[in-house]
Order: sequence, then structure tokens, then C-alpha cells
Amino acid sequence: MNQSKINTFFSTLNLVLCLVGYQFTTSVFSFVIPEAEDSRLLTVPYRAFALLVCLITIFLNVRSKFTLKPILKVLSIFWLLLLVRFAYDMYYRTDIFIFRDQVNQTWLYMVAMTIIPMYSIMKSYRNIDFDMLLKWTYILLSVAICFTFFSNQSFQEDTESRLDANIALITINTGHMGLTAIILSIYILVKKNLPKISKIIVIGISILSIFIWLRAGSRGPILAAIAIIAVLILGFSKHKVRNILLLCVLSIVGYLCIDYIMQGINYISPVLYDRFTYKASVGQTEDRNPLYLYAINSFLESPIIGKNFAVYGLAYGWMIYSHNVILDSIMQLGIIGGVMIIYILYKSIVRIIKLVNLRSPYVWISLLLMQQIMSVMVSGAIYENPLLSILIVLLFMPLNNYNYSLQRNTFREK
Repeated sequence: MNQSKINTFFSTLNLVLCLVGYQFTTSVFSFVIPEAEDSRLLTVPYRAFALLVCLITIFLNVRSKFTLKPILKVLSIFWLLLLVRFAYDMYYRTDIFIFRDQVNQTWLYMVAMTIIPMYSIMKSYRNIDFDMLLKWTYILLSVAICFTFFSNQSFQEDTESRLDANIALITINTGHMGLTAIILSIYILVKKNLPKISKIIVIGISILSIFIWLRAGSRGPILAAIAIIAVLILGFSKHKVRNILLLCVLSIVGYLCIDYIMQGINYISPVLYDRFTYKASVGQTEDRNPLYLYAINSFLESPIIGKNFAVYGLAYGWMIYSHNVILDSIMQLGIIGGVMIIYILYKSIVRIIKLVNLRSPYVWISLLLMQQIMSVMVSGAIYENPLLSILIVLLFMPLNNYNYSLQRNTFREK
């Protein structure tokens, strides 16, 4: 294997691990850890391996040069300011106390799992084989889906509880894993020429993924799916007005058919149906309103530069995000952070719609980015969602057909 092939291998593997490495590892190897044990017995060695691959990728591409588009410059500055805010709160403020384990874990998420991989993608994007990336990603994700469904009897029988895929993959991440598999299954069925047996396998994986997506019992992945459908419609044709009208019509039809849709959800996942109907009576964000209010008050107390990295004081020694990336940003970095994150999200969504409109071979990656955007809008934080920043970097590097010249005919376009 020559140096070019080695570079392509590690550059592609690095991104595969960012996309599905954690889901695959925890789903396939979680059986080696007794339930009472700490999941870090599995996740720490995996994180170390992923970081090693990332560093090897940077080393192999050390001479590669790149230029950043304005959005990536803004994203880089945003991350720099976020690190400064975190360091200031954790090491210089005397009015808060956070357990050292959570501080170290947050550093791990921000630096080892986000910033270093972002840099590795900037250095290596020219050597990523995207056709092989799709193949590896889908195979590993399919294995994770099968292990989750067949090794965890709850996904076959338990319809009354929210379900974790394994000891390290909580309900919302489990739901997002199912949604990711659905997205990739549909993309492959629509865009790729597959043998009949392969199509049957992909359809089977998509059915299992639907069960996992719904029976995880989390609302976030459902909202992400709705957002993905919306950007697909907005990018459906070159006629923007027609696309908007189509979205409005389908929204009205969806509203009129909501009872049938909810009954379908109830058939597969009564717990998810109950969560939607109960929340509809008391307010979908009732349990998160105190977090939203804390973030808003933090912003009002220091509207220019922000006041708090996270929501403090709900439990001694612990911090939590506000469950909305815009509120997080204004709480952390004031109006400066708010403007920056809105710009980043706006440009990303415009990019996603454009790639859909152009029928780009990178559209499947753009849909995964939309999924991550929705994740941090309703149930996550940018500093605990490395994939969001990584995918933004990837889709705003000057990708072109050169990457597809690397392909080994693992899939054939229709």
C-alpha cells in the first residue's frame, strides 16, 4: 500500500469514526461490561483510539494547506471564545463549583473530540474517499442497528418505557442513531444501483431503524426528521416560491392527518405517543423552561459578553446546558455569541438546501448536518455534539468531484 492509499485510508477512517464509531463500538462491545460497571471502561479506550487515528491523519497531511471560508473563520473564533469562557468559569470564578470529573470530560469533548477532529478534516478533506466513507459508515451503522435490536430484547417487546441502546448510548442518542440509519438507507435506495439482495438488506435495516428511532422514546429525533423533510422540500426544485408553497401545503396536510400519524406512532411506541400527548396538555417545553429562563437571565445580566458557560446550581457540583444552542450562546458569550451562532446556523441551513437543490453527491452528509442542528436546538449543546462542528467544517471546505475520483466502485450512481 503506497503512501497515497494509506493517507486516503486514514483520512476516510477518521471521518467514519466521527460519524458512527461511537455507536458501533458501544453497540457491539457493550456486552463485555457488566451493567453495574462504568461505561468508561469501554468508551475511554475507544476515544483514545479515535484520537490516535485523528492525530495520524493530521501527521499524514501535515504539509496540506487550506483556506477557510468566512463561516469557518467565525466558527473558529466562536470556539476560541467558548474555550476562554469555559476556562474562566472553571478556574478563576469563585462563586461556582463543578466536580473535576465533569470539567475534565467537557475538556475532552471540546478539544480531543471536536477541535482536533475539526482541524484534521481541514487538513485531510482532499484525501477523503466519500464513496468509501458512505459504504463504511452504512455497514458499521447497520451492524450497530442489528446488535441493538436483536441483543436488546426491549426493542422487540417493551413499548412502555424509554429505551437506551446500551450502557453508553442514552435514549436520545439511540433515537438519533435510528434516524441516521433511516436517512442513509433511503439515500442508498434512491441514489445507488444495488443488487436485489442488497436492496432487501437495506430495506430490512431501515425497518429495524424505524423501530429503534421510535421506541427510544425521545422527541428530539422526531423533530429532526421533520426538519430534514422541510429542507428536502425547500431544495426540491429551483423555484423557491413553488418549494415554499409545497412545504405549506404538506404542512397543512400533515396537520390535518396528525391524528393518524399519532396513531401510527402509538402502534409502534406508546411511550412516545404518551410523551407527545402529555406534553401537549402541559406544554412541550415545560420541564426545560427553568433552563431557558436561567440562560435568558444570564444574558440579561451581561448582554455584551455573557455570564455563564452553563446552567449552574441545579445540583451541587454539576452543570447542564440550556437545551438550546442559541440560548447557550447568549448565556456564554452575550450578543456577540448569539450573532455568531445564528450566522453559523443560517449559513449552514442555506448550504444544506443548496446541496439538495443541486442533487449533490454530498447531500447525505448535509442531511446529517441538519439532524445535528436540530439536536442542539432542542436537546443538546455545541460543546457536547462534536459532529455538528465537524460536519460544518467538512461541507464548507472546497469539496469537488476530485474526492469521487478516489472511489473504488463500491456503489454505482443511478
